Amino acid sequence: MAALTGRLVSVALDDTDSQYGGCTTHLTGILLNELGSKALLADYPLLVRLNPNIPWKTRGNGATVLRLLYSGDPMDVLELAWQLAQEYTTPRPPLPGKSPGVVVVEGPVWDDPAMRALYRQALTDVVTRDLAERALVKVGGKLQRGPRRYRRFLSPGRAGPWRPLHF
Repeated sequence: MAALTGRLVSVALDDTDSQYGGCTTHLTGILLNELGSKALLADYPLLVRLNPNIPWKTRGNGATVLRLLYSGDPMDVLELAWQLAQEYTTPRPPLPGKSPGVVVVEGPVWDDPAMRALYRQALTDVVTRDLAERALVKVGGKLQRGPRRYRRFLSPGRAGPWRPLHF
């Protein structure tokens, strides 16, 4: 097993389904492949199931989170993930209602009480854009989102209660 070194970075993807049958979990695998040797998984990839009772979401309503040890600038992860999300979700003609979101947070987000509270709310209720953005700013996270992204895009916070296996 390779030594775990680098900066701890959580990257989350949401609402990245493709009209060609691709889904957020597939795009997460593509991102991990593109990161290549610059990133090591610090934990298993997370499939974060969200409130299934949101009427405008699919029954599976979930996001993904990769917790990585990354040797470069975390902003590079955000830029790459956003580029891939745009390519993956931009069909011709565009799909109505699609608005991908990508979040990158450095450090142990699972230790922050506000992030744990956000996780609990996302399981049972709607998370507003304002609430999620405030929590993201508090932990120094960075966000890219589509124009309609307001309901739930802070997936690393939703994965907050789980401490990675290696930390």
